[in-house]
Amino acid sequence: MAAGETPARAAPALPSVDREQLAARLEHARSALASGDALHSLGELLKTVAEHIESTAAWGEVASLGVDYVQGFAAGRAAPLKDLLDQAALFQMATAQVAEHVVLESSA
Repeated sequence: MAAGETPARAAPALPSVDREQLAARLEHARSALASGDALHSLGELLKTVAEHIESTAAWGEVASLGVDYVQGFAAGRAAPLKDLLDQAALFQMATAQVAEHVVLESSA
């Protein structure tokens, strides 16, 4: 890559909705889903991700629309991959300990 060039952004694996699109279409999407039109059927076929979700209120709004995934500060701050993997490993260990505890208590 030459000096001053930036790498091309890879296309996302999932369709996404940015903040401007979300703000402009939120009311329309609510009424479209409420009326049960083709948008609802399309939502059952595709997985979608809403970007720039910065509050629990916004998360609730997009969840009510049937969005499958969220991305933004409400879901978690950006972090190095190693930190995220460490958190995932800790979560798996804690989940296993809780499951073991439940099994031990139910067999007692």
